[in-house]
Amino acid sequence: MSANRSCRPLELLAAIVLLVTQVPAVSAAPPDRPVLIRIHASELRDLVRGLAAEGLDVAGVDLERSSVDIVGTDSLAARLAGRGLQVAIVERLDEPAAEVDSRYLDPSEVEARLLGIESRFPDLAKLEVLGVTEQGRPYYAVKVSDNVMVEEDEPAIFFIAEHHAREVMTPEVAIDILTMLLRNYSVQPLVKQIVDSTEIWVIPNHNPDGSAYAFSNDDFWRKNRRNNGDGSSGVDNNRNYPFRWGSCDGSSGNTSSETYRGPAASSEPETNALTDLALEHRPVFAITYHTYSELVLYSYGCTGTEPPDRAVLQDVGGQLASRLVRDSGSGTYTPGYPWQLLYAVDGEMSDWFYARVGTLSFTVEMNSSIQGFHPSYDQWRNSTVSRNRAGWAYLLQRLNGPSVRGHVTDAVTGQPVEASVSIDEIPLTAEESPRRSDPLFGRYQRILLPGTYHVRFQAPGYQTHAATITVGSAATDLDVALAPAAGAGAERGEAVGGSAARGLSREGR
Repeated sequence: MSANRSCRPLELLAAIVLLVTQVPAVSAAPPDRPVLIRIHASELRDLVRGLAAEGLDVAGVDLERSSVDIVGTDSLAARLAGRGLQVAIVERLDEPAAEVDSRYLDPSEVEARLLGIESRFPDLAKLEVLGVTEQGRPYYAVKVSDNVMVEEDEPAIFFIAEHHAREVMTPEVAIDILTMLLRNYSVQPLVKQIVDSTEIWVIPNHNPDGSAYAFSNDDFWRKNRRNNGDGSSGVDNNRNYPFRWGSCDGSSGNTSSETYRGPAASSEPETNALTDLALEHRPVFAITYHTYSELVLYSYGCTGTEPPDRAVLQDVGGQLASRLVRDSGSGTYTPGYPWQLLYAVDGEMSDWFYARVGTLSFTVEMNSSIQGFHPSYDQWRNSTVSRNRAGWAYLLQRLNGPSVRGHVTDAVTGQPVEASVSIDEIPLTAEESPRRSDPLFGRYQRILLPGTYHVRFQAPGYQTHAATITVGSAATDLDVALAPAAGAGAERGEAVGGSAARGLSREGR
């Protein structure tokens, strides 16, 4: 009996082993990892619009190679391939190789650079804190001008970088603008002339919270870091502007979407800091830098819509694009509307700048899909910033190109008047705010193409003044003294410069 009992455990063990080997193994599903997906297609633009309409994160397009990049997962790549699309995974975003090169500038390093610039060039550069982000980071702008501590009677131009956190090349271009202007001020007469006659505003990081997160947690993070209250984070700062906000399926109301437009128009502190600055200084031109796709985009973003100034936007945008050489060294950037080259966009910066302030604003999408959001610093940083100099330098010089500019004053007092400046040949629609002269100086400027135009100046309490001008290859100067309307003294006081004009609300401007 003892022998039989001693065999039973061995028999039981053998039976268990046999049973286990006969049961099919249940394999764990592979993790659904974040990836960058590239799709090649002959009908690229239709594909891009369709993918954007699905709410997918379109990272960029490559018109040279007929490809579009999507930020997604392994399972999304499989689903897209299942549709018969030509799909390739070009980067796994959870691998260490995908992290941002530390030589690119994070928000604290941008701050240090700006403080150093102000310290080195105190007579030409002034650092201003325009606001504070949700996480308490300062929102910086740098003003460059010859009398930088004084608000001068000069046209303004804006350069804005890093609306989207993962686009780490953009602050490099913004810092380069500051460096090139300030270092060359005393040695290049053209640079001195530009700085002496212009107020240049540079915002190197429009999204400090999102940028910090991209460097520390997720190198493909796009939005800011708003707490949405449902476990998700972030608003797309470039879908939060109050013109056509959420109006044409060019953004998302889903808090988890990469193009989430926010709970309301202008809900974000970054948006309000920039729009307040624009309403105060009314820039003639603006560039907002993004990556990637090698494009120059101009208003409007909603499908099929074009602005009243479309001819001049197309001309200036085309000239700007023609000066930006592609990464490949072959050809230059492609200009066009967002809906024409990419997809519909609403609540976007350039549209608001144009519609509300009259600024001719352009989105420059730098670098190709081969470089993506995080180009090799050694290979592409200096190449990218140097090739972009021709673009921003062109806009600075275009301020003196074909246009009508001057001052509107009261014919009796000589004080500046905030007047509407309309052009019969370029009638605005109900969506655009009237183009007005500045209340502090009465300054105005309308960028035009060469030709003959009929210009009208109107302000409450004044007689309308009409003038016919012929614009050639340079700016046409036209100062206007408005005559008071009969019996309109009290009413006119509301439109005359001084404390009354400066007291206008920013929204009223």
